[in-house]
Amino acid sequence: VLGLSARAELPPGPNGLPFLGNLLQIGPKPHRSLAKLAEQYGPLFAIRLGRVTNVVVSSAEMAEEVFRKYDAEFSGRAVPDAVAGGLQNHDLALPWISIGDQWRTIRRALSVYLTNPKKLDMLQGLRLKVVKQMVEHVKEISERGQVVNIGRLAFATALNQMSNTCFSTDVAHFNSGEDGTEFQNAVKTIMKVDGKMNFADYFPWLKIFDPQGIRRDAKPAYSWLDHLC
Repeated sequence: VLGLSARAELPPGPNGLPFLGNLLQIGPKPHRSLAKLAEQYGPLFAIRLGRVTNVVVSSAEMAEEVFRKYDAEFSGRAVPDAVAGGLQNHDLALPWISIGDQWRTIRRALSVYLTNPKKLDMLQGLRLKVVKQMVEHVKEISERGQVVNIGRLAFATALNQMSNTCFSTDVAHFNSGEDGTEFQNAVKTIMKVDGKMNFADYFPWLKIFDPQGIRRDAKPAYSWLDHLC
């Protein structure tokens, strides 16, 4: 679903109600509702959700047309209120920043300092340190005659390998009994609140009230991740 200015020339779509637009036609299962609307209006149609006008792309051919041929024109990011209210410096986060000089600079920095093969090879010592910590932990547990929870151990090891590659620090501690629980909880909370239909995203005047408490619930999780970084 692509957000557009209401002044843009729009493809056909269902008529909406005053104030609400097509919100009532979407319902609790938007993927099914949008699929039914696509059968009636075609693979490219417009809907209005509150004060926000959207264009829905629902076929592989049309998606290729939009995302490959006209990717720059449709590269704008609509930042959800949960993100804007909870994530510090969200305007600098790659998932939300619009294409431009700043976006290119951030992508270039990620490529140079984190994701290119040479840099990953340089950081292999950090990942090896995590594996050694895991082996030492297993050795200590076995000497005490205790059982090793392989699933929790593998998760904590993988999580620490990722966090050391990105932040040079551990986020899970084998001896704490938490095994990255705080990280898991933060990510689960963010996925839950960001996935909710937030009326403040469709009626901007509601943002100050946060009627569903989504911004309130998202902020502690984003703050925990900000502190980690």
